[in-house]
Amino acid sequence: MMLLFSHFAQATSLVPTVLGNSTVGTQVVFIPTAALAEAVDMSEYTAGNRQALEGLGFAVVELELSTATPSEIEQTITQADALFIDG
Repeated sequence: MMLLFSHFAQATSLVPTVLGNSTVGTQVVFIPTAALAEAVDMSEYTAGNRQALEGLGFAVVELELSTATPSEIEQTITQADALFIDG
């Protein structure tokens, strides 16, 4: 299943409808790297999305691709239940 959102923090009420209670404890790798390419500061936007995921009960693990080693990336993604790519 793939879920696409243009502004996740404003659509969080839809997630339980689609996923039910499976959000609680589900490990999500939060990848904010795409936001780095924006011309404006996206830190509040990405922080809001991360907080929204945590508010739904997801166990959030952040992975910054621009600073992680290939083995860190592989290990983190392999252990994840889901990926959230932000930015």
